[in-house]
Amino acid sequence: MEMSTRSRGGRRALRAWVVRGAAVASGLLVLLLVVIAARTALFRTRQIDVPEAKAIEPLEGFSGRLAAALRLRTTAPKEGEAFDPTPFEDLHTLLSDSYPIAHEQLDRKVFGGYSLLYRWRGTDPA
Repeated sequence: MEMSTRSRGGRRALRAWVVRGAAVASGLLVLLLVVIAARTALFRTRQIDVPEAKAIEPLEGFSGRLAAALRLRTTAPKEGEAFDPTPFEDLHTLLSDSYPIAHEQLDRKVFGGYSLLYRWRGTDPA
């Protein structure tokens, strides 16, 4: 008889701890939701107002240079096809002829013989 009383008492104590734990967890969850809701309601954007930019007109001849570049088929060949470097070489020539100042002043690196990377150095050395 004494064993069953202890086991019932132990179960009651365990149940009481579980109920208290669930109540504390529920309370913390409600508190968390209240804090999140309050912070959301009080949130103010940190965006600065920026004036609208003026429309930029393309430079004269832009559409012709773009069309000429698009006509060049600078794509990798399909598997098994021979590589034709002519369109890539033509693009290099088109870029240097169309933008001579940029071609002269920017750092240019060629990768793999045909891929170009231009670098415009700024005044800040960082």
